[in-house]
Amino acid sequence: MPPVALQPEPSPYPALESVLVSEAQIKKRLKKLGAEIMALYGQEEITVVAVINGAILFTADLLRNIDNPIRLDCIRISSYRNDTKSNGKPQVLGNLSLDLANRHVLLIDDILDTGKTLSLIVSMIRKLGPASVRTCVLLDKRGRREVEFEADLVGFQIPDKFVVGYGLDYAERYRNLPCIGVLKPHLQNPPEWA
Repeated sequence: MPPVALQPEPSPYPALESVLVSEAQIKKRLKKLGAEIMALYGQEEITVVAVINGAILFTADLLRNIDNPIRLDCIRISSYRNDTKSNGKPQVLGNLSLDLANRHVLLIDDILDTGKTLSLIVSMIRKLGPASVRTCVLLDKRGRREVEFEADLVGFQIPDKFVVGYGLDYAERYRNLPCIGVLKPHLQNPPEWA
């Protein structure tokens, strides 16, 4: 199923210029993504690897829509730090704890933009000998791609705007918003956060 196209809406949240994906749209899409994942894997056990912190809310809610047996691990990657653009090469800040050999691995991330992070993690996972590796992202920002990479499953295609909410942050802020929206320009790079 193709990713959902979006129309910005006015924001009820002071930090957001507009809402790209409402809480209701997220919930509806997660049910469909869960069904797509179950159709892909049949009754197979899935080893989910979540990229944290950004994908933590998405992963938790998505897994509630999947009936398969699930093993869950997390990997921490740093690429944005306190900026609105990716800062070169992503850094792996933690290791996986589960054995991935001969397992069906589903890598879940919040956003696919430059492609560098997912490309790096998929390459790392493939070296561990899994039975298969697929990727699922909540958001796909194709306008920012620097590395040729496409996710197997995508929640929403979004324009090249800096977004926060539903796990996505700016300088570790705004993850708790229930929707995904465009951060107001004057809140990007405020001097007191640098």
